[in-house]
Amino acid sequence: MKHFLRFLGVLGILFILTSCSSNTVQNQEISIMEELKQEISSQDITIDKIYHVEIISDGVLVLYKKMNKNMVREAFLRQKDNEWEWEMGYGEIAINPDTENFLWHGTNDEDTQVFKITGVTSNPDIEKIITQKPDGTRKKTAKIINTGEGFKIWNVFYENPINAPVDFTAYDGDGKEILKQ
Repeated sequence: MKHFLRFLGVLGILFILTSCSSNTVQNQEISIMEELKQEISSQDITIDKIYHVEIISDGVLVLYKKMNKNMVREAFLRQKDNEWEWEMGYGEIAINPDTENFLWHGTNDEDTQVFKITGVTSNPDIEKIITQKPDGTRKKTAKIINTGEGFKIWNVFYENPINAPVDFTAYDGDGKEILKQ
């Protein structure tokens, strides 16, 4: 009986510690997102929603929607002295539910060492996107972020600058090619 009670006591302590650390992590995530919003807001930008935060280079890429604008926008921030600082805005892409084609733009920023292509698609069947140069080089698979709002955002990151032309091929969940551009 003594061992059983000791076991229950240890189990209870583990439960309490797990609950505390889980809440701490959740609070830290909320705090970081609020810090990012505040820093972006310091650039006279009112954020409606943050869709995705990606750790890249020595900072973070924030994909967000500006209040009253139907655009996905991008910001690159770095943490300095325990505060987030705006480094660069990389542009915006229209959220257009009437097109199933790719809307995209590229970034080759030597200062931040960020080389990427970001796109938006409203085609619900797209599950995979491959980018490559027309000669077949620099082939990459995009990371797709489902926003839950009728469109998906996708990103491809490169180690060094990428310039047009770039071919895009989209596939459905069965691996069938459904769009090439």
